[in-house]
Amino acid sequence: MGGFLIALPGNEQSPGKVTAIATHPGGATRLHDIKCATFAFTVPAYIETIIGLIPKPSLISETLTRNDGFFVDALVSAVKSYTKNTLGVETRQFVPKRAEETSIIVPVYGTLRCIKEQLVAAASEPEIQSGQARLHYIIDDPRLRQEMEGLYDYVQALQLPASFHVLSANLGFAGACNQGAALAKGKNLIFLNSDCIPTDKGWIDAMISPLAKEIIGAVGARLLFPDGSIQHDGMEFTYDRSLRLWLNDHPGKGLDPFERPVLEEVESATAACVALRAATFKAVGGFDEGFVIGDFEDSSLCLALRDMKKKIVIQRKATLVHLERQSLVLSGTPTARQAIVYYNAWRHQAKHSNIFSKKKAGN
Repeated sequence: MGGFLIALPGNEQSPGKVTAIATHPGGATRLHDIKCATFAFTVPAYIETIIGLIPKPSLISETLTRNDGFFVDALVSAVKSYTKNTLGVETRQFVPKRAEETSIIVPVYGTLRCIKEQLVAAASEPEIQSGQARLHYIIDDPRLRQEMEGLYDYVQALQLPASFHVLSANLGFAGACNQGAALAKGKNLIFLNSDCIPTDKGWIDAMISPLAKEIIGAVGARLLFPDGSIQHDGMEFTYDRSLRLWLNDHPGKGLDPFERPVLEEVESATAACVALRAATFKAVGGFDEGFVIGDFEDSSLCLALRDMKKKIVIQRKATLVHLERQSLVLSGTPTARQAIVYYNAWRHQAKHSNIFSKKKAGN
């Protein structure tokens, strides 16, 4: 599959067709007219268009590798670079800052649902009460600015050490988390989805304690669905032969919780709730912002940590309920979201080809 994009400056309308002309020493020859396909440009819409042109799923990996994938990668990078260069941040602080040892970074997009429940659960944590841990809400959606006002009154009433950072533009999951890490002051970082609700006291200490060992790169939590079944208990990678892509898999998903070691090494962990030392997060380069919307950034981070000879563990003393993808359902059509999964999976596989080539060989 081949093709090209034309960027039209200003507000010019897209032409209905363009003419292909071949130049040669004797002059030029008109070849044929090409009908133009136009769409309202967003990165997700573009990826949906590209994936939609591939005739069957088994050709997705090959087509992206040979043609469009690296162009999309460059396009995503350019769009995100422009957004970050023009970014503004409005910050509201609650409860004066103390010695912030642990920063809890919560990216928010599309909805404030669940945040009040999350705040109530946080209020009972000793580290929050003492100010050793501080909540950093990264509002990655300027449309929520007005709605935030009601939430501020709630935080003030609870007297929680919290900061709300409202971004002027959407950076996506990875960009919002990286922005939060840059604003936070703690030596330890916990990245937490806005739809994750702790079930028991002591989860902050449980997440941070394993980081005392230098060999531990990241600590994940056990996440449950609202019905009590497992949503996440560590991730592993499985090869989909029909797509020719390595995908993230959640062993035990949908099953009742079963006996496992309290602390166990795993291949990867979800960033819905994951803890790292701030120095380690900086050394690994943070979350890769080249992934679109919010998918594969966490496993990519874990694989990068493994390249640094760090271990990824699940801490089952930290159990949270995860309502899962409350904001992603707001991100485009189902077809677009599926196309983005394919693109992100291809990019993830290409980036970590050294690891996946060994796995495919059975090593």
